Amino acid sequence: MRFRYRLVGTQAAATFGFDYTGKYQDEIFQGERHRLIRKFFLETIEERKPNLLRHKYRTRTGKDLIVTRCNMPLSDDGTSVNMILGILRFESPYAIDHTGEENPKAITTLQHTIVLLPHIEASTATPS
Repeated sequence: MRFRYRLVGTQAAATFGFDYTGKYQDEIFQGERHRLIRKFFLETIEERKPNLLRHKYRTRTGKDLIVTRCNMPLSDDGTSVNMILGILRFESPYAIDHTGEENPKAITTLQHTIVLLPHIEASTATPS
């Protein structure tokens, strides 16, 4: 099973350092980070209930953040999970403005909440 991000908000893209709308998790994350995030998504599907994960994250721009992820399962038929609504909260020791850059005047933006809509692909194929 592969997970594709259907929608990534502009603030999430700025915080992560790129927009990964339409990308699959295995195209974005590697190694231990991919294993951790994939396991988190699979648990949300298997348990069919909201799931919470908190971990450290280093952005592509080299910024260290604490990320709290909350996944909520969604279903078209009321039984099978076919989408996950994800909310991310980033905590940072420095201020970040809406562009993702450090800004000493952006004190109120120390924490961000971002909504992601990953699409669950039924295919077990991996990219070539």
